[in-house]
Amino acid sequence: MTIVEVAGIALMFAVSVAVIVSNVVIARSECRTNRELLRVQREWMERMTDDTRD
Repeated sequence: MTIVEVAGIALMFAVSVAVIVSNVVIARSECRTNRELLRVQREWMERMTDDTRD
């Protein structure tokens, strides 16, 4: 194996690791966003049911 091949393999490995890490970060932020949306929706529904009772 030449140095060019080793460098190419290392570069491909680094790119794949970067893609995996970015996908994990995006997935976690989307999960947090979904939790926030669910919380806001639940609070809004509770307010609506409280308003109808009054």
